[in-house]
Amino acid sequence: MINKNVTVFTHSDLDGVVSYLVLCWLYNQKLNVIPTTPSKLERDYENWKNANNKADKLFFLDLDVTSIGKFIDNTKTVILDHHKTNIYPFSHATTVIYNETSCAKLLYNTFFKNNNTKQLSDKQKTLIALADDWDSNTRATPLSEKLNIVYHNTNNKFSSFVEDYYYGFEPFDKFKQNTILLYKKHCAEYLNTLKPFTYIGEVKFEETVAKVGAVFCNKFVQECCDYLFNKYDVDISIAVLLEQKRIAVRRNSNNTIDITKFVQRIAHGGGHEAAAGGTLTEEFIEFTKQLKPVN
Repeated sequence: MINKNVTVFTHSDLDGVVSYLVLCWLYNQKLNVIPTTPSKLERDYENWKNANNKADKLFFLDLDVTSIGKFIDNTKTVILDHHKTNIYPFSHATTVIYNETSCAKLLYNTFFKNNNTKQLSDKQKTLIALADDWDSNTRATPLSEKLNIVYHNTNNKFSSFVEDYYYGFEPFDKFKQNTILLYKKHCAEYLNTLKPFTYIGEVKFEETVAKVGAVFCNKFVQECCDYLFNKYDVDISIAVLLEQKRIAVRRNSNNTIDITKFVQRIAHGGGHEAAAGGTLTEEFIEFTKQLKPVN
């Protein structure tokens, strides 16, 4: 399958870059790509369109495209996503949108799982599995966390990752191992500063009463949420990024609370059942009044 006029918009997280690679494997070539985020998607699409770019196929991977739905609802557009908040009523675009654990897995199921003529290598399947393990917050293997660390701590992270893992997962070399060790060292030092800023409370999520923890931070977001899970045994962790005016919300693996509804309601955001994010709103500030500082 060769088509040089393919452009891909994809989320710039680990799941997004691996989803892009899965599509490249389908086409047997590297495709034009624009890594972006939900908050930057509208601007990045507008810039692409204003530059008079054209594509025979325009893919959107791992992105809630509701905000630009009316502009991309045509037969050239293909949307593959696993966000429940992706609800624009498309009439002409091709859509594969359902609640899967990751977009990378969704692409694999769509294009390769039952494909008798085109198969992926074990290395390629491993890379998909690691992205799925991380994005779903399953954490069945520490390799997925390490891969995420390597990705986000490499210069020109998206293009570098594509070069390093175009043929699938490879064991970490010395440089990547050192990157992981240094990251974990700095993270441990940072976590030691968190206690004075930690708040805990019991909050009702629909019909379930959950123990919620929140912490102010400006980096190591996932680790800060894990810190609350491990130290205070909370059901829901919230990292408040004051400088970015955003929040990140995570669900402990021991419950089934859908945090996307909570984030949509008080933070004008979205995401997945186990991991979501939004903006720092007045509604969220009001919500935090239910939480009490930890002595």
